[in-house]
Amino acid sequence: MNWRRRPARENQYPRFDRIQTIFQGLLEKLSSFFEGEGSRLIIQQSEVSYINVILFDDGVPLRDWFTFINQSPLKLESLNAIFTEVVRSETNQPIARMSYELNSVVSVPERKPAVRLAITYRGKPAGETTISARDFLFTGRERIVRRFCELTSAKAHERWGRKN
Repeated sequence: MNWRRRPARENQYPRFDRIQTIFQGLLEKLSSFFEGEGSRLIIQQSEVSYINVILFDDGVPLRDWFTFINQSPLKLESLNAIFTEVVRSETNQPIARMSYELNSVVSVPERKPAVRLAITYRGKPAGETTISARDFLFTGRERIVRRFCELTSAKAHERWGRKN
């Protein structure tokens, strides 16, 4: 399930919990369909993504927004980066992969310079059931939110009015 802001319409962001509830209901219906056909739904991979478009204030350098960008003499016109990391369990077993995409964009409808930060948590849930998939998505969401806060600076949080 996806939600996307559309500038031509008023559509409030429904938040993860609401989307997850709708998604879980649809997933249970799909599972029931398979059972009705004498089969079962087997979930082998799940993913959750957060995509944020971050508007820049004029003249504020990237390092003031992101903790992983150090001082540079470059006056960047654009930036595009992709990086990944393996997420490990307490026993050091790989359980998921987080991928990060940072791209220069022009915001809509403001038509201002911005970056699009997409963070995805993807992997195999602990089991093959809808409940395992749900738990995996909740864990992924928690990790994404935590990582977003780590990657964005205190100055950015202050500008956004974010409370810890």
